[in-house]
Amino acid sequence: MQLVDRDTRWRSVTLMDGTNRLEKSAIDHVYSNIENCKLNYHNSISDHLILIVEMPDNCFVKPKQEKFIVRDWRNYEECQVHQFINQSMSQSNSEMNFERLSCLLVDTVDKVAPLKVVKVKEGQMINPKIEAIKNRRDRFLKKFKKTRNVRYLEQAKSFTKTLKKVVKKEGRRTFQLKAVSPNPKNFWQSLNFALGRFNTPITSISVEGREITDANELAGSFAEFFGKKVQNLCIGKICELNLSKPIRPIRFTRNEFRLAMISLSNKKSYGVDGIPQNVFKTAGQVLENELLEILNDFCENGMDNSLKTARVIPLHKKGDKSELNNYRPVSNLSVFSKIYEKCLLKRLEDELPDFEGEHQHAYRKFHSTETALLTIQSYMSQVLESNGYGILYSVDLSAALDLLKPDLFYRMFKDKISEGLMFSLIDFLTRRRFVVEIDKKQSESINLDRGCVQGSILGPKLFTLYTHGLASLELMGAKLVTYADDTYVLVTGNSVGQVVENTKQVFCKHVNYLTSIGMVVNQTKTEVLWVGREKMIDEIELNGNKLKLVERMKALGILITGYSLAR
Repeated sequence: MQLVDRDTRWRSVTLMDGTNRLEKSAIDHVYSNIENCKLNYHNSISDHLILIVEMPDNCFVKPKQEKFIVRDWRNYEECQVHQFINQSMSQSNSEMNFERLSCLLVDTVDKVAPLKVVKVKEGQMINPKIEAIKNRRDRFLKKFKKTRNVRYLEQAKSFTKTLKKVVKKEGRRTFQLKAVSPNPKNFWQSLNFALGRFNTPITSISVEGREITDANELAGSFAEFFGKKVQNLCIGKICELNLSKPIRPIRFTRNEFRLAMISLSNKKSYGVDGIPQNVFKTAGQVLENELLEILNDFCENGMDNSLKTARVIPLHKKGDKSELNNYRPVSNLSVFSKIYEKCLLKRLEDELPDFEGEHQHAYRKFHSTETALLTIQSYMSQVLESNGYGILYSVDLSAALDLLKPDLFYRMFKDKISEGLMFSLIDFLTRRRFVVEIDKKQSESINLDRGCVQGSILGPKLFTLYTHGLASLELMGAKLVTYADDTYVLVTGNSVGQVVENTKQVFCKHVNYLTSIGMVVNQTKTEVLWVGREKMIDEIELNGNKLKLVERMKALGILITGYSLAR
């Protein structure tokens, strides 16, 4: 911010004709990025005013040191995991069940990656190379202050120049490595970093005009908000399902278990049990027999209730960070649950291959957002090439994955899925809970009577099966493309009036079907796009709502247009 807001220089100049002229200008500049600075102007014998900046007291406060409890992974090695587990197993003669195995893995984590307290100053650099150069520079500055030896000052200046170069080079290198990474997550991290979008810890929120800063209260407020948000959208009650234990439960083979373990990533994320994925994957090489037996016990008797609790972390989406509405929940499940889900998913895909229909492009082999967009483009091209008329509309669902009804899913597939697999799927969907965690503080658990568990491996597949009835829209001549809960429907006709009438009928059937399975359609966010050689209508009435046609529609992150001004 430029603090100078008036002229600060006066000078008398003698012109050619002998007259004098007083020149004045705001040639002096004072910039500051600190708020509430005050600039005072004082006269002097010079032709410039003396400028004195008064700084607020809080800008001189020494940065606070914050303490964080983290795991120390610096000395982590896989051989240490194997060694500790083998030693513990040899000292114990009792039978290994789920509870004992969980305790063993928790002890293993504490052994190979113990907790430590880290003190971090505000603005402290965390890159070891940069921090080392900075420390050497500071040491030479201290020596110069003590001895007043100019040689130390020159060395400190040299390290300052080196520090600037290393910071610039390191930032560029980190960005480039992430930007070219085949992992999409790394790419988007680098892009968000370049755009200045950072995920900072949640320190305060505003609830009914009251500011909340305590971690326990923050966790409780988010848990209540997320729970009520889903509850307010629920349509109809859930019939309690008490399935008896299957006569022929499914049993996973050793090969199925190994394939699931291989596909498990080496992330350090964890669920409410505190067992990171990387440690679990390493431990699985030693505890293969015990883990396989536990998973098969889940198939016979149901999952342990502790695995049905999700650890939810609020993630800021957009807007004011003090508003609860601007956050979405991100679920972290136990790694036991994830490996169990992977095995169930393989069985489900074997029993119902491509059952969700060709219109679904999510969670299927050889399908992606690209194939979905190319299909939409192909359908639109057919209308344009035939000089026909078409309307493309999208449907927005509110909290779609959180509204799956387990009892309805059971009625849909009880005759299509084997008894053993159905028991495991319904057991996975029922009696779910979640807790919200902020700064290591957890809220009380909230019960969920519906939903297919966001953040899970099996949940999205169950949702696509649950909405397979959307394919009936194609029987009315509509072209359907879906990606998870994103749906795009192209309706055609021989005339403008016909395509409008067809769209009204298809949309009405579409909304009625979604409502019948417990989904909530946000019709105010429905977008409608004209497809043809030129735009023939400006608005359309769908289910009693008048909607203006958009010039462009955003489909799966890509802007598309459906008509041309040229005939």
